[in-house]
Amino acid sequence: MNYKKLDDSYYLVQLEIGDEVISQLKSFALTHRVKSGFISGIGAIRDLTLGYYDRDKGVYIKKTFPRCYEVCTLSGNITYLGEKEPIIHLHGIFSDQDYSVIGGHLFEGTISAAGEFGVRVFPCMIQRKQTDADLKPIEIK
Repeated sequence: MNYKKLDDSYYLVQLEIGDEVISQLKSFALTHRVKSGFISGIGAIRDLTLGYYDRDKGVYIKKTFPRCYEVCTLSGNITYLGEKEPIIHLHGIFSDQDYSVIGGHLFEGTISAAGEFGVRVFPCMIQRKQTDADLKPIEIK
């Protein structure tokens, strides 16, 4: 992982081939003591695990996609459940060589060519609360 701090609240983060997206962005947030923020990104990714949240059942329905995909868009946030570990919550749209598009909540994915992310950090912490139905933002400190 490479990064450059552009100003007090914005980083450019470059992940390398073979890096797992969620774990690397979580590591970045821990290392730089990010209280909360927004993430956006593009690149190429493989071995995706995406999820769709079934509100009636209260669970994510997950599916793995083993091929390589273009990251058309990836966006989400950095929040906390408690104060120890950041939660990297990303949603994305991905396309394959047939120009077919898939999307959903990104649980896992490995960089296959490029991974370029903008991370806008906030001076406040966004806390989430676990409920039966979902993780919900509850307090901005």
